[in-house]
Amino acid sequence: GPGVPTYHFLGFDQSGATVVSLDVSGYLQPNDVDYVYHQQPLVFAPDGAGYVTVTGPNGGVWALTASGATKVLDLAYSQTSTASAVVIAPDGTGYVTVSELVGGQYVTTAKVVPAPTVI
Repeated sequence: GPGVPTYHFLGFDQSGATVVSLDVSGYLQPNDVDYVYHQQPLVFAPDGAGYVTVTGPNGGVWALTASGATKVLDLAYSQTSTASAVVIAPDGTGYVTVSELVGGQYVTTAKVVPAPTVI
């Protein structure tokens, strides 16, 4: 919709060829790197997959791999909900925290981010 930004992600291989491209509209949820507000739009898992979290009407988590970009988790759109960037656990599992207004109080849950079926 009007005023909703669109982000363009490109992934390249060692030869410089484009191997993945993603255009997604919404609100980017970057990973805060440090206390000075340096941020990373992508979070990488040990298998090399990059993950991007976007909220808004097209909200979700996308995995970017050499096989392409895939939406691996839908995030319900609500003006009273928030989501975090993907966090990768030591075992390689990805998680997103989602806070939603339920009965007048915010409830936060951790959702497992499914790994892409093809890397």
